[in-house]
Parts: sequence; structure tokens; C-alpha cells
Amino acid sequence: GSEIAEAIKNLWEQKLFSDVQIYAEKIQGTNIFLVIKLKERERISRYAFRGVSKSEADDIRESLDLYSGKILTEDMKHRINQISRGYFIDKGYLKTSVKLVSKVDTLVNNGVFLTIHIDKKERIKIGNIEIEGNDNLSDAKIKRAMKKTKEKQWYRIFWRSKFMHSTYAADKKAIIEK
Repeated sequence: GSEIAEAIKNLWEQKLFSDVQIYAEKIQGTNIFLVIKLKERERISRYAFRGVSKSEADDIRESLDLYSGKILTEDMKHRINQISRGYFIDKGYLKTSVKLVSKVDTLVNNGVFLTIHIDKKERIKIGNIEIEGNDNLSDAKIKRAMKKTKEKQWYRIFWRSKFMHSTYAADKKAIIEK
């Protein structure tokens, strides 16, 4: 009845199991013998990064909060992907791709070895800033108002011309104020 449906719902909400089955094994008079069959989700036994330096992997590792024995859910896979991509997007690598590969770990019961493959691709650089629809100020004054967003120039050897959303948004506000 409704108690069995509620029991299944409660087991699913715990997100500890990948399969929940309840069925009647035998019926004797007014007694029903139920069998509850559960399949536990995989747990992370170890994980490693591929395609990034050790210092980058350490920085990502701090924000991921992964540890041995943690249950690997689809939400967690999505979170790992988002945090890893976000780390490199902040560094100017806007086309970063992350691929998670889980392999059964024979050393740990129900454990998986998770490999996080990260392909940074190329850093996005600003080659040229074109200003359209401007009648009030010169293009040079508008470009000077942008403190962090700069074009790639041969004489700018100490400053990078990488594109970052956060600095671009601040520079856009500065242009509007000017």
C-alpha cells in the first residue's frame, strides 16, 4: 500500500542507493514476507587529475571537498565539472572541457577510482577592441577608462590581455559612468 511507496520514496531521497526494489517473497495466510533489495551507489576510493599542473590540481582539490568513501552521485559529477571549469574560466581559459572517468577499484568494495581529465585549451586573449556607436568621446578615452580589459600590444609584456567576465563587467560600468 501507501506505506511501501513511502518507504521507497524515503530510500530514494537519501541518495545512497542506485536501485531500490521491494517485492513479496511469499504469502502465508494474512502474512506477507517482503524482500527489500538495495543497490548501494559507488563510493570514491581515490581520485586524480590529468592534464593540469600539480599546483592547479591542488587549488581545485581545495574547493571540491572530495574524500575517500564519499558517495559518487550525478549531482556530485556535475559539481566537479562546474568547479573545475570555473577555476580555469577565471584564469582566462573560456573553452575548458572536463571529462570524468570512473573505473572500478578492485582494492575497495563498491569503490571507484575517479579520474578528472581537464583540457584547458587556449587562453582567450583580446586582440582588438572595437567601439561602435560612440559619438561623445574618442575611442582612445574609452579604452583608457577600461582599467583591466586591454588589447594585446607588443609593448605590454608585463600585463596580460586575457578576457575575464568579472573585469569586463567592471570596465563596462566604468565606460558607462564616463
